[in-house]
Amino acid sequence: MQTQCPRCGAMLEDPGRDFPCPRCGAPVRSAGGAFVADGEALGPLASVRLSGEPGWKALLRALQNLARIGALVLFAVMLLFCFVALGDGVPKVFSGAPGSGYGAVLYLLLPAPVGFVVLTGPEFLAWYVFLVAALVASLIYLLFSERRKLRPLLSEAASNFRAPDRRSGLGLVQLPQVFFAVFFFDIVYALAVWLTGTSARSPDFGSLPDWYLYFTLAHASVYEEIAARTLLCGLPLLLAYIMAYGRRFHAPPEPVLARAPAAPPPPGPPLPQAPGPVPAPAPPPRVDHLVDGPPDEPARRVVPRADDAGAPVASAPALVLPAEAPPPVEPAAPPPPSRPAPMPSATAPLMVPTAGPEPVFPGPPRPGAALPRPAWPGAPPPGRPPSLADMLRSRTTNGLWGYLLGGGFTIGPLEAFFITGSALMFGWAHVSGWDIWKMLPTFIAGLGFGYLFLKVGIHASILLHFAFDYLSFGLALLPAYDLLFLLLTILFCAVGGFYFGHYALQIAKWIGARGKGHGAREGQRAAGSGQR
Repeated sequence: MQTQCPRCGAMLEDPGRDFPCPRCGAPVRSAGGAFVADGEALGPLASVRLSGEPGWKALLRALQNLARIGALVLFAVMLLFCFVALGDGVPKVFSGAPGSGYGAVLYLLLPAPVGFVVLTGPEFLAWYVFLVAALVASLIYLLFSERRKLRPLLSEAASNFRAPDRRSGLGLVQLPQVFFAVFFFDIVYALAVWLTGTSARSPDFGSLPDWYLYFTLAHASVYEEIAARTLLCGLPLLLAYIMAYGRRFHAPPEPVLARAPAAPPPPGPPLPQAPGPVPAPAPPPRVDHLVDGPPDEPARRVVPRADDAGAPVASAPALVLPAEAPPPVEPAAPPPPSRPAPMPSATAPLMVPTAGPEPVFPGPPRPGAALPRPAWPGAPPPGRPPSLADMLRSRTTNGLWGYLLGGGFTIGPLEAFFITGSALMFGWAHVSGWDIWKMLPTFIAGLGFGYLFLKVGIHASILLHFAFDYLSFGLALLPAYDLLFLLLTILFCAVGGFYFGHYALQIAKWIGARGKGHGAREGQRAAGSGQR
């Protein structure tokens, strides 16, 4: 099988994957590229044979692509049925709620739920309308905010018959992956509990009316994300950064000025020094590993640094300051007209003809010249030092709203700490209604909710929570519910097993990279202290 180079027109042997042309270097798309993803061969069989890869490796890659496509399609269909079930429950709630005596409890996770408001009567129905509107708005906002990136991504995926790239950062791509990974762990954990013969307690949902189940699951999908993600993850993260930056920046840092060249010592013997010990140089400030970015993200670092001349640099994210232009060089004056020099006499001094003005060489920067710094996202206008609000905006692409509504964060040590803490409190809150066995699967689900909250936004975590809570309602609309639920559970686990292993591997790599970076920084600090 051969493929023609689009630039030079040469017919080349097709290895079953995209490759550069050996003659002109142009990228050549494989003729078997219908199953190519991430630059690796996934099928068809002819391309697999020509690729030279082992059959088992090509099969694993084909299963990987199939899992990614299946996750996207299955989640889209399942979410559609969940919203159909939500619409089916609206008239049931409005017909059963009046005069029933049931209420909606608003609570705080401390860590057990502590209620502070109970909504009944008209307030109950108004709250339910808000919940339905929040769920619908979350879906609309997700589709609207990602429409421009999703359209070319889907067209490319359809033309090449492959799933959208998981590294695109889109919520529509990450939602199915997190859902099936958590679903796989829930099923495996439930089977393990059942095989050990453990008697697990669960709420008596059969004693509740159907309309109240529609309400309480919608209430959990929205309000639990506000209570566990915004109040336990976003706002504490904001306070942590305020304390970290406030400790370092008691006042807005001034523009960094170049140090003037030191004056040469006066001629003569050295001046007498005052008696007493020579003070040791101050040690460099310690690095805050929770706030500082990884070594490959210098634009997010907030470590005090020093420039080449030894002048301290304000401990702020990289700041764009225009370098002051060097002083204009005055044009050289034309040399005076040459005159014949008189003949020197024995008593007159020797007169050497004067040359033109000496050439001007660029010296060190003048005092007051600002040192240029690379740009960082959300940097203030040139000439204005960054404020505390600018520092907080630099942590997320959504600005200050990101701490309330999530989205746009890079997961660092501090973000991972609050994701884990909110997931622990989220899992502990379910122990009172269920049992201690519910703690672990709810904690794993809380990790997925917190991850989507910081990476995509609270609308993504709400939709993920809604997909879990309304899954049984959505599948109940289909015929042969029992058989279909069993088949879908097997299919969901097959897809989810791949993604659970993927996320477990990524977390292990993330922890390992942080550990290596921490060890390297400790080694540099020890070496610096040894030199001192």
